[in-house]
Amino acid sequence: ADISGFTNLTEKLSSLPGTIGVETLAEEINNYLTQIIKGIVGSGGDIFKFAGDALLCVWPPNKNELDDPIKQWKNLPQTVHR
Repeated sequence: ADISGFTNLTEKLSSLPGTIGVETLAEEINNYLTQIIKGIVGSGGDIFKFAGDALLCVWPPNKNELDDPIKQWKNLPQTVHR
C-alpha cells in the first residue's frame, strides 16, 4: 500500500502556518493506515514493515486453497472502502 501523490501533499501541507500542516498530515496518515491495517489483519494478512506512507504485508496461504492469498489481496480494496 502506498499513497499516490504523498510527496506533493506533504509539500503543500508543510507550507501552512504553524503546526496546522503537520497535524493535518499526521491525522490523514493515521486514518489511512488504520483503515488499511484493519483490512489487512481482518482478511488474515500480516504486516511486516512500515516505510513512510507505505507498508509491506503478506497473506499466509490457506492449506486448503493455494490461491487464497491472491484472493485476499484482490478483495482488500472492497474491505477498506466499506
